[in-house]
Amino acid sequence: MNKKKGFALASSVTLLSSAFLAACSTGEETDSSQGSTGEGSADEAQVLNLLDSSDIPSLNPTLATDAVSFNVLNNVNEGLYRMDEEDNPTPGMAESHEVSEDGKTYTFKIREGATWSNGEPVTANDFE
Repeated sequence: MNKKKGFALASSVTLLSSAFLAACSTGEETDSSQGSTGEGSADEAQVLNLLDSSDIPSLNPTLATDAVSFNVLNNVNEGLYRMDEEDNPTPGMAESHEVSEDGKTYTFKIREGATWSNGEPVTANDFE
């Protein structure tokens, strides 16, 4: 009986190891001409594949209350500012901003040439 359990355990470990190692490779050759970040030209299709523990409850930033929604929103949206690796705000779509003397009005300058994925220009109305 112990031999059967040992064989089953060894088979399970081998099977899991094979599956893990197979998942580490995409089976595609990498193109060194794309640079170290692997970013292609703007004409190439850009695909973001995410794996999460559940379905996305909401993609509406005003209704999202869970980590799954926020992870997806963070990966597909660009705000005026983003947090860098040290949690400091850095410009995203905004190039710069000015604050009025009374501190009540913020004026943002959007990056020049900023466009949506369909080629339409990004405007201030997109952030209202």
